[in-house]
Amino acid sequence: VLVLLIFILSSIFSGFVAASEHVIINKVYVDPIETEAGGEAIELFNPTNQTIDISGFTIKTESSNTDATLPVNSKIYSNGYYLIADFGWSSLKDNASWPKADHEEAITLYNTNSGIALVNKNLEIIDAVGWGDIAEISNGLYENAASPNPPTGFSLKRINFQDTDNNSVD
Repeated sequence: VLVLLIFILSSIFSGFVAASEHVIINKVYVDPIETEAGGEAIELFNPTNQTIDISGFTIKTESSNTDATLPVNSKIYSNGYYLIADFGWSSLKDNASWPKADHEEAITLYNTNSGIALVNKNLEIIDAVGWGDIAEISNGLYENAASPNPPTGFSLKRINFQDTDNNSVD
C-alpha cells in the first residue's frame, strides 16, 4: 500500500511539473502604434486539460531577468489564456476592444533584435520567443532561430499554438 501511495503521489507531482512546461508564450505585442509605455503585452496559453499555477513565474527580457513577476494565485485554466501587459494597458492599449490584462506591471520589450522567456519558480526557462538578429539577442530569449522583427502595430503569434522550439517556424 505504501509503495502504491508513493507511486500515485509521484505521478501527481511529476504530472504537475510536466504540465507547467506546456505553458507557451502564444503572442507578443512589442511595438504598439500609440505608445511604448503601457501598450506592450504578452499572452500565455495553457494547451493542457488541467489548470496550471503560474504564481511566481517571471518574464525575462533583454532589460531584466525579472521584468514581470506573476503574483500569488495566478493560474491559467485548461485551454485558457493569461495576459501580461505593461502598466497602463487598460487605458493605453492600441485598441479599446482588446482584452483586459490579467496582470499589469511596468515591462520593457525592445522593438527589434530581442526576446522574452517565461521562467518558472525553479529558474527554468519554460518557453522563449525571440525576434530579429540572434547575434544581438541574449541566450535563452529565443529558440533555435528568431522570428523576423514585427512591424509597428503587429504582434508575433504562434501558429496553431505550436511550439516547435524554433521561433522562425512557430
